[in-house]
Amino acid sequence: MKNQIFLLAFLGMALLPACKQNPPEQQEEAFTNPLPGAWKMTAWLPADSSGMQAPDFVQYKFYTGQHFFFVTYNDEADTLHQAGCGAYTAVKDTLTENLMFTTWDSTNVNVSYTFNYQVKDGKFEQRGVMVSTTPGEPDFRLAEDYEYAGLSIDTAAAAGSPSGLWRSNMAAYGDAEEPATLENGDVIYKLITPTHFFVATFQPDEGRFRGGVFGTWEIKDGKYTETIIVSTWNKEMAGMVIPFDYSVTDSKFEQKAVVTVGGQTGKIEEYFERLE
Repeated sequence: MKNQIFLLAFLGMALLPACKQNPPEQQEEAFTNPLPGAWKMTAWLPADSSGMQAPDFVQYKFYTGQHFFFVTYNDEADTLHQAGCGAYTAVKDTLTENLMFTTWDSTNVNVSYTFNYQVKDGKFEQRGVMVSTTPGEPDFRLAEDYEYAGLSIDTAAAAGSPSGLWRSNMAAYGDAEEPATLENGDVIYKLITPTHFFVATFQPDEGRFRGGVFGTWEIKDGKYTETIIVSTWNKEMAGMVIPFDYSVTDSKFEQKAVVTVGGQTGKIEEYFERLE
């Protein structure tokens, strides 16, 4: 009898840990960043409005794996309103953007802004408050809606495609005989999507914007050919079609052309290294 009682007690103790165990937690689904791509604005919230409005301008926002770019312009007046670039991180419902340069107040540079966002069915919504970095100016309540417009970088592009994010500090312009390092520590960033390009020159330490060009491109008759939509350098450049001699590898991209703008003819030679 004692042996039976001992056996029952032993079995009961052996079962106790199993009774106290919690059911295994379900593993969270791995996060996949939904932002890389080209997005075109469909609605925004002006500072003096209580409701979302359709824009009377064109705004694109491009996200690569690590960077974002935005370009806003008046399509009828061929005028660039604003542009900028930065680095970003995204988690499930929170987006943090850190500006590297903007076409407006450089006090925004190296400032991080955190937003709520969602991407669903080809739509991207971004909401948040950009705290003012200029004394006397109010905070800006940002609310923007976008629709998907294509890839930002075509990583599966065939060999010879210049699609990518490129960086340079070496170029030759005008009548320069040889390429040289840009002055003031300036750099050029060039984003080439499968359809559009955006090139901007800026001073990275201070975030000072020097100028930029936005447009479309194609490979035509063996040339890398750009069609300019807007340019801060010279408004007469809008609509220009420029065929460049070019070479591209996995890590380098070069383009060369001779152009005439405002009655003056000069060269454009730019030498890039891939960032993404």
